Amino acid sequence: MTDIVLQTVARKPTYCLNTYGENQDDPNSDWLNETMLNFISKRKNEINNMQSDEKVGSNLFDILLTLNTPLDPNNYDGSEAPLTDQEICSTITEVSVGGTDTTGNIFCYTIWLLAKHPKVLTHFQKEISEILESARIFTFVPLTPHVSTQESIIRGNHLEANTNFFVGHEIIHKLPEFWENPDEFIPERFLDNEIAKHSFIPFGGGTRICPGKNMSNVELKALLILLFRIYDVELVDKVSEKPNIKYSFFYQCLDMKVVVRPRC
Repeated sequence: MTDIVLQTVARKPTYCLNTYGENQDDPNSDWLNETMLNFISKRKNEINNMQSDEKVGSNLFDILLTLNTPLDPNNYDGSEAPLTDQEICSTITEVSVGGTDTTGNIFCYTIWLLAKHPKVLTHFQKEISEILESARIFTFVPLTPHVSTQESIIRGNHLEANTNFFVGHEIIHKLPEFWENPDEFIPERFLDNEIAKHSFIPFGGGTRICPGKNMSNVELKALLILLFRIYDVELVDKVSEKPNIKYSFFYQCLDMKVVVRPRC
């Protein structure tokens, strides 16, 4: 039977715009930002010129455009300002990037870890905890920026109001007080033990937790089960301790070659 050799991931960088639309060391960032802003302006004009019997769409894009405006269906009272075009642009970009790159990269990391641990792979069809462990070991977004809204003291550290700081997801996911043998791939830890609160936050937490969390988990489970139910997957590079990863605010799996064989 002929082996199928795939370059599983050969990803071009995804362009992520920050809140202020600055160039993030990528020549395509300005072009993408300008294109999206033009699209936002065009749709905003269409909404403003709608006839009285026409209704604004219920999609995310139209909701963002009409939020806190007289067209807002959620009882607009004028107490808050509408979103700026750049804020809408950044939100759409976050949803797009967060909804595709996270799933795609965690999918690659899980395949890599399963291929490196064949004993774990034999139990894969029964349990799906491997996805959680992959998200812990290869924390896709290692840092998230925050701003303190008021003066605070965190573990003895004094923060003035409006202080910029980062939450280190990757550090939290490797803390020995929460994770025994934190660098080892042990999916059973999510089955046999109660996970300490806030010790596993790949999707963030609180009121601003990633809205795509459930969708991402469903997609990953479906993709992985479909793949390993039909194929055996083997790494071409069995020596490297990690796949080829690039950090650009988040971890991108740039290249990972595997051999895929139909299961007997």
